Amino acid sequence: FLLAHVQADPGHPEQGVDFVGAILATVGLGGLAFALTSADAGPAVLALGLGGLAAFLVWEARTAHPMMPLALFSNRSFSAANLATFTLYFALSGVLFFLPMTLIAGWGLEEVTATIAFVPITIFVFLFSARAGKVAETFGAGRMIGIGSALVAVAFLALALTIYQQNFWVFTLPSMALMGLGMSIVVAPLSAVVMGSVGDDSSGAASGINNAVSRVAGLLAVAAMGLVAGTVYSAAGGTDSFGAISAADGHAKAMNTAFATLGTITAALAAVSALIAWLGIRPAQTGS
Repeated sequence: FLLAHVQADPGHPEQGVDFVGAILATVGLGGLAFALTSADAGPAVLALGLGGLAAFLVWEARTAHPMMPLALFSNRSFSAANLATFTLYFALSGVLFFLPMTLIAGWGLEEVTATIAFVPITIFVFLFSARAGKVAETFGAGRMIGIGSALVAVAFLALALTIYQQNFWVFTLPSMALMGLGMSIVVAPLSAVVMGSVGDDSSGAASGINNAVSRVAGLLAVAAMGLVAGTVYSAAGGTDSFGAISAADGHAKAMNTAFATLGTITAALAAVSALIAWLGIRPAQTGS
């Protein structure tokens, strides 16, 4: 089916591989992640990470064949779509990584029960993603992404407000279902904007950049939000560590407090994504 319906993407062997850019990106992201997650990492590691990312951007702007052509970001819709991707997937990764810890180590739920929280997003994306893409053709991709992101923000706020109830079936699962509905509205229009805002010769690079943005957002979310979770857990009276299975007094309450903080932060980030998409993505997604 793919061979019959998808046009082949011609290779450009004369351009070579951007090894320098790959190394600088690895050093930058690796250093930043290590600085956020390791208690032994000092300011020098953080400086190394930030310096690596700065050097990566300088190199990409000057090299003849960059792995991430910065010129693509001159398109307003492309830039807005990637910024919305970063904030939304940062929020999504923060919740999806730390919620199971809270349910299992904090509430004492079985692992099988905790995994049910992830089922709605699979179902909703499967059922409604294609339809959302069609609606976006007339209603506007920016508006669809904005609405979907807003629903995700409401879902994360609901998780934050109800986490103390420790009622999976009444509060947690419905909140995750709302999140799944929101993401089903976002996915297809977001891809359409990224691919449609650049020329055909740059569509592969555009898709790769957007995919990388979502993965980088997830990496930084786990690192940064882990630091937040640990700090709030300790401040709330936790005597063990966030995510550890413990019968210590106050452990569950401290974990709930930490996750409530994460839920509030991620709700705000998803709301920011909604605003970026609604205001930044133009109705016409092609051209510069």
